[in-house]
Amino acid sequence: MRLTQKILWAMGLGIITGLFINLGGFNVEGSFINEYITGGIFYVIGKMFITALKMLVVPLVFFSLISGVFGIGDIKKLGQVGIKSFVLYMLTTAIAIAVAIGIASVVIPMFSSPSSAAAAFIAKEAPPLGEVLINIIPGNIIEAFATGNMLQIIFFSILLGISFLMVGKKTESIAEGVEVLNEAMMKMVTII
Repeated sequence: MRLTQKILWAMGLGIITGLFINLGGFNVEGSFINEYITGGIFYVIGKMFITALKMLVVPLVFFSLISGVFGIGDIKKLGQVGIKSFVLYMLTTAIAIAVAIGIASVVIPMFSSPSSAAAAFIAKEAPPLGEVLINIIPGNIIEAFATGNMLQIIFFSILLGISFLMVGKKTESIAEGVEVLNEAMMKMVTII
């Protein structure tokens, strides 16, 4: 069984188990199932799983981006791939926003009155474009890694990969090491 199939089976079993426990009335406040199964075992294992996934995000992105830059091998090709990636990112982001707005405009009126939905949502003011661009560059990469600021980590990873490419043949051992670390992170994802 592939990892994707295992994940889908586990999700299906989780949904069935949750429906059985909740619709069967077994999850009553103070019951054994509520105290020790859903509030105990499921809660602890779920939190451990989510925390383990969060633990992997930063090193996985870091090593995979550097490995990807090494894999392209040519700075000119990297620029072409970067432009295509940016266009694809913007396109998929626009599609995701459109789908989210479409679903929200259909689902929200079904479950709440329009006045309560409008009153509950207060949008934050968008920062100016200049500030967004400035914040892409990390002032302290250790802080970016510690706080999980993905945009800054992505910027630094790509810049570091490009710098390695510019150094040339001296970085071949680093490229092999980064590739091994990337594979190890992928194995860790499989383990978790």
